[in-house]
Amino acid sequence: MIFGFRQLKQSLNFSTQNLQGNSFKGKKLTGANFSYCDIRGADFTGANLSNADFSYAKAGLNNSWVGISFLLSLVLGFLAGAVAVFISSFLCSQNLNELIAGTVTLIGCITFLIISVKKGFANAFITVIGILGAIGTLAGFYSIAFNQVRIGYIALSTATNICLSIMTVASIAVFLSFLIVVTSTKVVNTSLISAFITAILIPLISRGKIAINITHKGWLGIIITVGIAVLIIILCGKISKRVLVDEENHAFIRRVAIAIGAIGGTSFRGANLTGVNFTGAILRNTDFTKTDLIHTIWHQVKKLELARLDNTILDNYKVRDLLVNKNTNNNSYENAYLEGAYLVDLDLRYVNFKNANFSQANLSRANLNKANLAEAKLTKANLQSANLEESILTKVQAIGTDFSQADFTGACGLGSWNTDITTKFDKVNCLFIYLEENSQRRPSEW
Repeated sequence: MIFGFRQLKQSLNFSTQNLQGNSFKGKKLTGANFSYCDIRGADFTGANLSNADFSYAKAGLNNSWVGISFLLSLVLGFLAGAVAVFISSFLCSQNLNELIAGTVTLIGCITFLIISVKKGFANAFITVIGILGAIGTLAGFYSIAFNQVRIGYIALSTATNICLSIMTVASIAVFLSFLIVVTSTKVVNTSLISAFITAILIPLISRGKIAINITHKGWLGIIITVGIAVLIIILCGKISKRVLVDEENHAFIRRVAIAIGAIGGTSFRGANLTGVNFTGAILRNTDFTKTDLIHTIWHQVKKLELARLDNTILDNYKVRDLLVNKNTNNNSYENAYLEGAYLVDLDLRYVNFKNANFSQANLSRANLNKANLAEAKLTKANLQSANLEESILTKVQAIGTDFSQADFTGACGLGSWNTDITTKFDKVNCLFIYLEENSQRRPSEW
């Protein structure tokens, strides 16, 4: 019997192994050791991994995606170069109508990208379409009133060119975002080189009208083309990097890029990750959808912002920063969702947790001195040996909460909190409390 137990323990020790692409779907792996493992592309869907150790493991997509991303980045650079050649051919044309159309197209395209960097695609589209609509309407009235067919032609040609250019550069930015999620920001450099080469080669090799317009200007035409290509990639790269930041303007594209990036990556979808230790792990392109994350340890985890975290406590970047970096610089977590969070030993002094949800969270030994926990939900939370001195506990929900050996000295608002016989106060430390937030000093009756 003893031998069998030891054999079982050994079978759950995968430490330092290369487990790329392995399937553990639906397996019972309670307490398994995956520390320092390479689990890129591994499938843990529906597995029971409670109390498992994934410290310093490497998750995500396997190496084959690096080559695929490189090829795709070259294609995106080619597209940017092609757009630059298209616009430059109008700018270098000897035809005044084409010159006007090219100038307006360039301005519209670059304006769209600049607005997208700060305000997102939706606002950029609205702005540019609004401007185009106004200019088109004025041009239409003018061409009809003064019988200027040329103005109508220029307006129609320009509108078509701008729409085509904007659709292409928007696609480049979106796909660059995906490639950055999958690999790294280095793909922007690859696209930049590809765009640079394309902007030079197409005019020199092609014999079409577009190339002739550019080469007619000599090296000036080539410089203009290369300049446009480089500017497009730089702005698309900036958009892509902003997409990965938790900003509302880029939220939709960011979610789509991360969701696509998680396909083929490490999957913990629907797994039980209660008490799992991810300390120091690399978790990019990892799917945590519908997982049980009670008391999961995220300390010093890397690339977690590039994992799929839909509907988990980690979806909020402030909460993620708190759990990963133990950073309380964002000292207000009002209304924060922290159910099941692992906050053991954290310094949370003076932090505002008003109306936060700490149900089942582990706050043992946490320093909550002078913290605001008014209206917080602490149902079934663990606050053993926590420092609650001078904290605000007004209307706290503390059913089933464990306050054993916690320090309540100077805490206020206890006259309105909600407890019952399942709330534990074993050996608490308390010299005095306040029943209301601004009441007189009262002796402890614990």
